[in-house]
Amino acid sequence: MFKEKDILFKLLFLLFNISFLFIIKISNLDKKKLKIFNKSQNNNDIFLKINKTQNSLKSFYKYFNICNKLIRLDNKKKSINKYPFVSICIPVYNTEKYIERAVLSIINQSFQDFEIIIVNDCSNDNTLNIIKRLQKEDNRIRIINHYNNSGVYNSRVEAALNANGKYMIFLDPDDIILNQYLFEYLYNYNSHYNLDIIEFLVYEKKEKRNNIYYPKNTMLNHKHNFANNIIYQPELSDILFAPNTKTYFNLICRNIWNKAFRKKLILKSIEYIGEEYYFNKNLIVADDTFLNIIAFHFAKNYTIINIGGYLYNVRPSSMSKGFININHRIRQNISFFLYFKLLYKYIKDFDKDRNFLFNEINIFKNRIIEFKKLHINDYLEKVKLFLYEIKNDDKSSELLKNLMNKLLLELN
Repeated sequence: MFKEKDILFKLLFLLFNISFLFIIKISNLDKKKLKIFNKSQNNNDIFLKINKTQNSLKSFYKYFNICNKLIRLDNKKKSINKYPFVSICIPVYNTEKYIERAVLSIINQSFQDFEIIIVNDCSNDNTLNIIKRLQKEDNRIRIINHYNNSGVYNSRVEAALNANGKYMIFLDPDDIILNQYLFEYLYNYNSHYNLDIIEFLVYEKKEKRNNIYYPKNTMLNHKHNFANNIIYQPELSDILFAPNTKTYFNLICRNIWNKAFRKKLILKSIEYIGEEYYFNKNLIVADDTFLNIIAFHFAKNYTIINIGGYLYNVRPSSMSKGFININHRIRQNISFFLYFKLLYKYIKDFDKDRNFLFNEINIFKNRIIEFKKLHINDYLEKVKLFLYEIKNDDKSSELLKNLMNKLLLELN
């Protein structure tokens, strides 16, 4: 009896080990055999759970280390196409520490039909020399030089206007494309579905720390799990401005850099936004959020694929999250105000519910209050007029009007 139990236990243990090895094999994203076209929600759920484990990060760590050590892989598939599948747009300003790693994360991709457009926004460090050296090694790199600092939104637009690719991916210079097979996945997926926006998953890494981790604002925590499901209009636009939602941040990632956009869509969005945003140097944060919102409104369709592909480098001195000095903080607040003002204008144009604006302002209300604390007098009156305008809008909800009253009392 005991022998039989012992044999049975060994059998179960063997089956468990085989199953575990099989799961690890599936979770390794470096395997080209991974099928991303499986529509089974059960399989998607299994993949997502596996994707959160440490084992699934092995391939990401491997690729991160390759790029971090400035290793160039032997890309036998390298081809130079006048009209490539994807244009990678990188705005740079004094990023000598990061730019080579970012470029190598593109050059080392398994799929080689791309171009890299780098807009140097008047850097005064060694950034331009590094880019020129990289360009000599790979003539798919194109450089646009600004002789006056014009801001990150301006640089993104310049890159977009000069792009030849069918699709565009925006990459910040201190981040990297984390998955060596990302472009290959995007190409194969788009060949089947021909989409306007394809979103992929983001991982984060705090600077000077080794751990790559899965951030909170991921598809797993979205109110709607869109994985491999295509969303069409008008539902797509309604998702952005859904009434009584805390923020669309929980529905769609608000950042522009973890998506492949059809070029025509981005150009249409840029034209619609116009010059008010383009020539304003104070737009140092939330610029990508606004372009993202407009692009989603005009897109015909959209999906998220279950592929981790972007590594966001969390820097203490970042423009959006850092606090370098008081002048930097003032510029941050002005940038958020301009974002709110333009957002309100376009929500009115789209005739959408003002509750969306309430939720955005509710997130950044401390920023608005700081106009008084930081003595930003040039903009303080503009902020008050803006809040009065929202308060007197017939389409503003009672919640929004009450918030405007509270903010106005604190600013007066």
